[in-house]
Amino acid sequence: MTWSGAPPRARGCACSSASPRTASWGRGRQWWGWRISSQPSVARSDERPLPQVQPMKEALAEFTLRTFRFPEDYQAVYDLWSRAGPGIQLRKSDEPEEIAKKLQRDPDLFLVAEAEGRIIGAVMGGFDGRRGLIYHLAVDPAFRRRGIGSTLMAELERRLVAKGCLRAYLLVTEENQETMAFYRRLGVGDHAHGDYGEDFGGGAMRVAILTVSDRAYRGEREDLSGPALAEAVRAHGWEVAQTAVLPDELGLLRDTLAAWADGGAYDIILTTGGTGFAPRDVTPEATLAVVEKQAPGLAEAMRAASLQVTPHAMLSRAVAGIRGRTLIVNLPGSPKAAVENLAVIAPVLPHAVQLLREAPEAEAGHHHHHHHQPKGGRP
Repeated sequence: MTWSGAPPRARGCACSSASPRTASWGRGRQWWGWRISSQPSVARSDERPLPQVQPMKEALAEFTLRTFRFPEDYQAVYDLWSRAGPGIQLRKSDEPEEIAKKLQRDPDLFLVAEAEGRIIGAVMGGFDGRRGLIYHLAVDPAFRRRGIGSTLMAELERRLVAKGCLRAYLLVTEENQETMAFYRRLGVGDHAHGDYGEDFGGGAMRVAILTVSDRAYRGEREDLSGPALAEAVRAHGWEVAQTAVLPDELGLLRDTLAAWADGGAYDIILTTGGTGFAPRDVTPEATLAVVEKQAPGLAEAMRAASLQVTPHAMLSRAVAGIRGRTLIVNLPGSPKAAVENLAVIAPVLPHAVQLLREAPEAEAGHHHHHHHQPKGGRP
């Protein structure tokens, strides 16, 4: 189906329109829900002020909504989700085989929007016979605020209603204020319930963050990169299991990386700093001294993405590799660059960790355990 001009509005309900708040449960996500019906929503006089958002752009002249086609559309939609930011946390359940299983249950509840010959929006829904669930609504950043997201939601709601669905739910990260405002405009309300559950894939990824900086270690400057990475890690739904600050000392870095990997407590170790041309930049050498297998594709992808921003990316010597069941990745020392580089590889990290967790013991390797405890560590 094709829309021209102003899109239809998703129907709402007489449900709560509470202002955004800071949740204290689960992993920083809130349940949102609404009662859906065949009647248009009625404007309410008791709505509280909405957060300020950017104004609506001119409606797209024409775009097409259709049912997702598997496998033809998969890569384009996955790439769209990957660019959506921390509001969409990609997991094993978003891999091709899992999407294929989902389509066997709800083949008509996965929609895409097309314009200019490519997919510019997508939303995935489900219905268990009692309630509907909404997953991964995303619109290409170049086409946002043109009514595409609300049109996708309206069509998905129409299809849920046709199946007999009376109420639907979705999850929103608590820091995603603009998305909260968008859903409120569709009549979706915040339900004060916690997000509790079990990941049958082995639980949230456990990440250790190691800042490498002489000056930060000596207390001469504040460590900004470690906390910035920790915030980004949590935004992806992963656990920050350990942080520490160390100086640019090859032996100390080598022993710490080996001890952290051999301890079995972390799925990923992210280092930040010490990857350039300065005489004391030795993080790559320390990493290569302990890994058993290199993972060059990760470093290549980060450098390729960074080259789109600055030619100085050619000076990065960052490496990545595997020791036992732990993946070690070097990131830049700049807080902004570290977070941006992590965003480049974030979509593939859950799958990488899953492969390492499932590896037979013989493939995981056996090591001599080191027991060095870094100074300045922050649990």
